[in-house]
Amino acid sequence: MISDAAHSIVDLFSTVIAMIGIKVADKKPDKEHPYGHERFEPVATILLSALVFATGSMIGWAGLQRIITGDYGEITTFGMVGMLALIAALISIVVKESLYWYVRGVARKIDSSALMADAWHSRLDGLSSIGSFVGIFGAMLGFPILDSIAAILICLFILKAAVSIFLDAIRKTNRYVL
Repeated sequence: MISDAAHSIVDLFSTVIAMIGIKVADKKPDKEHPYGHERFEPVATILLSALVFATGSMIGWAGLQRIITGDYGEITTFGMVGMLALIAALISIVVKESLYWYVRGVARKIDSSALMADAWHSRLDGLSSIGSFVGIFGAMLGFPILDSIAAILICLFILKAAVSIFLDAIRKTNRYVL
């Protein structure tokens, strides 16, 4: 749950970066930028991909550390705290996946790579919440290592998405150069 909370905080920063990139890229040409500001959006997308990559790395590292140390947390029964955590993770999955589809639709409509990167970041949040759900449920069933295994698998999905987002931004940046 802690990595899920950290990921949500990073989400706030990614949305701010995406919005600034889109806003600046939409500016009309001026004296200093006679060809416009379109390259600012891929730059924002590159920053977002780095943020997504760092977040995924932290989630994977935390899972690996828990496996190495054997410290899996405290949710080990079907008590009230465990059930509330399960419900919270389930709600988080639904909300984050819904947000992904909404932002993805807008990104496609306006052809925004920064907004698409932000949409993927929402999906990755949902994956992180799935990991939290699996981990909490596994711990409640007596298998707390499932949380760490899920964190490592989610890390791999996140890193793949970060690289894809980065490569897309580089392709769009090169489009402006040619």
